Parts: sequence; C-alpha cells; structure tokens
Amino acid sequence: MSTPWITPYERRPGAPPSSTSIALRCRRLAWWSSAAGGAIGAVVFFAWLVRPWLPGAPSWLWLMKANTALCLAACGGALTARLAGARGRWLGVVLALAAAASAIGAVTLLEYLSGIDLRIDRLLAGDPGATLPGRMAPMTASCFTLLGIGILLFTHDRGPGSWACDTVIVLAGMLLELVLSGYLFRQIVLVGLSELTRTAPHTLLALSLVWLALVLARADAGLFRVIGGSGTGSAATRILLPATLIIPIALGMLRTWGEARDLYPSSLGVAVFAAIQSILFAALVIVFGIAQNRSDEELRLARRRHEELERMVAICAWTRRVRWKGQWVSIEDFLMERFGLTITHGISEEALADLLAAHSAPGSPESPPGSTYMPDE
Repeated sequence: MSTPWITPYERRPGAPPSSTSIALRCRRLAWWSSAAGGAIGAVVFFAWLVRPWLPGAPSWLWLMKANTALCLAACGGALTARLAGARGRWLGVVLALAAAASAIGAVTLLEYLSGIDLRIDRLLAGDPGATLPGRMAPMTASCFTLLGIGILLFTHDRGPGSWACDTVIVLAGMLLELVLSGYLFRQIVLVGLSELTRTAPHTLLALSLVWLALVLARADAGLFRVIGGSGTGSAATRILLPATLIIPIALGMLRTWGEARDLYPSSLGVAVFAAIQSILFAALVIVFGIAQNRSDEELRLARRRHEELERMVAICAWTRRVRWKGQWVSIEDFLMERFGLTITHGISEEALADLLAAHSAPGSPESPPGSTYMPDE
C-alpha cells in the first residue's frame, strides 16, 4: 500500500510516535546523501559534455562513463526530489527519471548477457580507447537497475511493494559490498571485466551515497523500520550493523597486508583472523547484553512509577468528581471504567431519616400517594 508523500520534516503515517525524531533525522540525512550522490554524477556528466575543452582533466575522471554519470544524476536527483516533497507533474518527472535509470541499467545488462551491442553506450559521448566504449560495468548496471526500482517503490510501507523495495535495496547493498571488497583486496573480477571496464571509485562512492539515502529514507517502513525505532532492538541494530559490515573487511585487509609483506604465513593469518573476529563479535554480544539489561531496568522503573501514579486518585473537594484520563468524571463513571464494576443506587438510613423529616416538617409538600422508601439492608 502506498502512503501519501512524506517530506523530510514529516512523520510517515502509521509510524510509532516514539520513533519520530530518529526517523526524521534519518530522512534529513537521506536528503543530503542522495543530493551528494546525484551531484557527483551531474558534475562528471557535465565534464563529459565539455571534454574537448578539458585536455588537462585527470584520467581517472573518465572511468565513470557518461551514461553512468547521467544515471547517477537521475537516481540522486529523483530521490532528492521525492524526499523534498515532489508532487503533481514534478512527481511524474521524478518517477520517469528513476525508471529511465533502471531501464538503462537493465538494457546494459542485456548487452553483456547477449553479446549484442544495442548502440546505447555512445549516444551521449564518445569513449576512445576503452574495451567497450561508453559501457558501464556489469556491477554498476546491476546497481542502477535495483536502485531505480527501489526509488520507485520506497514510499510503500507494507505489502508486496514494501517487500520488493526492501529486497532490491538489500541486493544493491550486497553488490556494492562486493565491489568495495574487490578494490580493497585487489580482485578485479569483483570490480569489472577489466581495468577499462570497471566500477570506478567515484562511481562506487556516489552509488553508495544513493543506496545509503534509500536505506535511511525507509527508517520507519518495511524491513528498515528497525533502524528508526526507539526500542532496545533498534538501538542495538544502529550499533551492531555498522560494526558487522566494517570489522570483517578491516580484519581481512589486515591479514592480506601482513601476508603480502611476509610478516606471517598464510595459516597463521587465518588463525589470527578467526580468533580476533571471534573476540570482537563476542564483545559486541556483551555490549548488546549490557544495553538490553539497562533498557529492562529502565522499563521496570517506568512501570513502577506508572503503578504508583495509578494508585493516586484526585477528587474535586467541591463537586466530588474524579480526575480520570484528563477529564473530571463522576465517581460512578470512574469505578466502571477503572475497575469494570456494575453500579447500582440505593438510599442510606441517614439520608432516609433526613428525607422523612423534611417531608413531615410544617409547610413541606406531602409525599405522593403510594410512595415508599426502601432503605438498604
């Protein structure tokens, strides 16, 4: 089910109020992240357009192909505009940009799989000297295909649309992690087909920024709702998730660095790698346990204070009404709502005696014939 448009300063309908502040901070950060990713693509695309007048530009700049830069600008701009509250015809333009970026990525993948040149790679700019002129890397094309779908679906907070959006975001994150590992461990097969057909470092940076923006934009919806929550599980996720993504790669780099310099044999590197990783993950589990215990103690204290407040009942000294749920109600209504009691009425002996005395006093009106007062037994 698609929800109404959400701006960076609005809470998604149905989101728990307790998670509002965290989700809003995530959405504002998502706006800046998507804008930065789109800006990188826009700058490189402009550089391609004026390449003949930039003879002294660094060679690494052209590793991001023109269509890659255009798709980055489209994805980053579309997500930024959606987070800024695009509506009406502008929303249609934004969705068209995201769909176009996804389609270009899908067609490029089709070119790789079929071996057919559909002549879309050099429509925007030439690319002399490249193995496949103008064609983005397979990993880059896959990421654009997935991210474009995610941008189209990210306002869905439940149902098949939400699951599809979460799935493509997770898959895109896995691909970006593989490309990053390829660079860090010098595995060209994870980066691209060759040095001239690969996901460039600045492409990886811009794609990661757009992906991060998409994750943060869904901090109160779907699978990623756990990021923007206020519970213990959400707090632990915000601590443990970055650690689980960074620590294994950092340890792998340390092991590779030591083996490359013959500081220790490969078998020793594996043993040390496994031991350090086990210790660090055990430390993360302990930190999670401490945080969980602290949260449970705070919850117990809050429940105790709540119970103490519930035992205190405020009664108006003049009207004899009871303060309950922000309103002054009769004692009968309070007993029925608070304790579920069934209320009936009678008359006490004192009240009956006063009433009979009032009726028998000189000048008092006579009681209606047949009226009878029945005191409580």
